[in-house]
Amino acid sequence: MFDAIPGWAKTMALPIDEKMKVLTDPEVRRRLRESAESPESGVFRGIANWGLMTVVETYSPENEGLAGRTIGDIAAERRQEPFDAMIDVSIADDLRTVLLPQPAGDDQESWELRRDVWRDPRAVIGASDAGAHLDMLTTFSFSTAMLRSARDRGLMPLEEAVHLITDRQARLYGIRDRGRLAEGWNADVVVFDEDHIQPGPVHWRNDLPAGAGRLYAEAEGIAHVFVNGREIVRGTELTGEQPGTLLRSGRDTDTVHASASVPVA
Repeated sequence: MFDAIPGWAKTMALPIDEKMKVLTDPEVRRRLRESAESPESGVFRGIANWGLMTVVETYSPENEGLAGRTIGDIAAERRQEPFDAMIDVSIADDLRTVLLPQPAGDDQESWELRRDVWRDPRAVIGASDAGAHLDMLTTFSFSTAMLRSARDRGLMPLEEAVHLITDRQARLYGIRDRGRLAEGWNADVVVFDEDHIQPGPVHWRNDLPAGAGRLYAEAEGIAHVFVNGREIVRGTELTGEQPGTLLRSGRDTDTVHASASVPVA
């Protein structure tokens, strides 16, 4: 996100060592901070609430114990401006610190508005950008996050929430015999503890090709996952079973893929 803030691109594109060096310059810090806080930064201006950022993960001994705390708290403890505290924490981690901006609309009224959208028959719940922002977004945990918010905020019964993230999608795509528990249908089942279902803590993993990194979080509260009646996950471990298959339009759906060919007269 920092790369996209107006006036930041040149600094953010520097090699790590050079970037760390220039970020120790008070004048560079002033320029970056003022640029982010200016009206010209548009939608990125919300990121400039530095004190509300939460430290998710750190790597250096100097930053031990900071995970889970806000930059504002750390700045007050160090008697610094929040922006300077954030940069100092990041430099100590060789710029590997994982930071989380304050979520927008985290009040009860906003969540109830979301609930109203979820229930609208024109809406289908989901979250994906085809993996384009694995290092920025945690949309992969939308299902467990939704179930947690439905439970903790009393937005809707869990049965309804489960329906909205299973059967609703299957019906939209015309997937046959999947999306609900019914006799004769495929036994694709997730068994979870309704009191503990939620996404786990977010952390960083370097497990992509060439050692590239991404954000990751385990699902908590899930005991078993079955595909076609065979258990593929038990607790947090894969069982090695692979009973799934590629679904194909027309064979596994009630819809037929339209041919791309055009008859020629």
